[in-house]
Amino acid sequence: MIKLRIVSGEEIYINEDFIESVEANSQADTSVRLHEGTTFVAKETPEEIVALILDWKKRTSGK
Repeated sequence: MIKLRIVSGEEIYINEDFIESVEANSQADTSVRLHEGTTFVAKETPEEIVALILDWKKRTSGK
């Protein structure tokens, strides 16, 4: 799971396998769409989210 900050300032943990897409908004926030259709706005950039996912997968792959 990765930790993201939503626009209200709260931190949430999300299963990275449920993320379908991330898209930069004009307000310097990122729309995150989950595979079941839920969308929320995170403070991290798309690049930061991808880095969090890759880091999590590296740490949990057992290699």
